[in-house]
Amino acid sequence: MVRLRAYYDGKVIVPVGPVDLPVGRVIEIDAHAVHDDSRGAPAAVLRAIGQPPHVSGEDAAALMEAIEGGKLPVRYRGAFDE
Repeated sequence: MVRLRAYYDGKVIVPVGPVDLPVGRVIEIDAHAVHDDSRGAPAAVLRAIGQPPHVSGEDAAALMEAIEGGKLPVRYRGAFDE
């Protein structure tokens, strides 16, 4: 499977970078819009889970657990309050 990033110029689809595919071969492309979320943002990661290739429910649950476990605790006192 090859991931191809491209944009539509109003007439044709133009690849963003070099494409490593055999010349003349017909390919099938499933297109979707790319969101502008920061790389690694939880929303971007969760959105990627729903896109092919799909991950298992167990993997998704493990990701959610890792996201929750990585959150910093809320501190109601400042570092200099004592």
